[in-house]
Amino acid sequence: METITLNTKAKMPMIGLGTYLNPGKEVKEAVKAALSLGYHHIDTAAVYNNEKEIGEVLQEFFKSNSIKREELFITSKLDCKDHGYKEALSAYNQSLSNLQISYLDLYLIHWPGVERLSPNDEQNASLRKESWKALEELYQSGRVKAIGVSNYEIKHLKELLEDCKVKPAVNQVECHPLCYPSELIKFCKDNDIVFESYSPLGTGKLLNDPKVLNIAEKHKKKASQVLIRWAFQHNLPTVPKSKTPERIRDNINIFDFQLEQEDMETLNSMNQNRHFCWNPEKVK
Repeated sequence: METITLNTKAKMPMIGLGTYLNPGKEVKEAVKAALSLGYHHIDTAAVYNNEKEIGEVLQEFFKSNSIKREELFITSKLDCKDHGYKEALSAYNQSLSNLQISYLDLYLIHWPGVERLSPNDEQNASLRKESWKALEELYQSGRVKAIGVSNYEIKHLKELLEDCKVKPAVNQVECHPLCYPSELIKFCKDNDIVFESYSPLGTGKLLNDPKVLNIAEKHKKKASQVLIRWAFQHNLPTVPKSKTPERIRDNINIFDFQLEQEDMETLNSMNQNRHFCWNPEKVK
């Protein structure tokens, strides 16, 4: 598995398993399949309500000596409702307890506002700063290997960079050919922040797109593999979500072909700033 080096010198695998909307038994089977197939990067969040199940699977693999903790890259995220200094520290401790591990490789502020559906809340900016101070403390004490954010626009990153002691290592944002925020990606690169893509398949809606299917047929690959390869060739790590072992296997098998320049240009030209998940642009 290829990796990308964060500004903390930590190495993050370029492809991980996303676990959003994978509850209970489903997420356990997905994580078991992923670890058995060679994944080393598992992405979860408090709001996904599946940290405990993921923790149980991790313990199974640790106890069987199938994999060591230091071989894994585990990400979780601070829920909107837990913004604030004390709240963020408490939430982090709860995530560790749920996952049954002693540290996270990456901890992200999941959303720049206190609620996803209240974009104009005046508390947002002050609470973002308090939360970040908590994450800085966690990082400086060695309890997390890297800290970052998710769904942050340029304005949110500028605010953070003006006030922070520790720069974010990652900004995890929805990204696929229909939602390709090139200016945000450039801003992250210019500031030594890794831009990580979530929902690289457009929540599955791009799997039947004619342009994607044409490229897949040309390379004798699946549409999902073309989309993940597109992110990889943009040097964007990504966390495709699946609960099916066959698809989990497909999603990691993208290193035996290369998209040609015309393929990349075709996919790049599809951009419509189309969000299938949440759009943080209006969050103040």
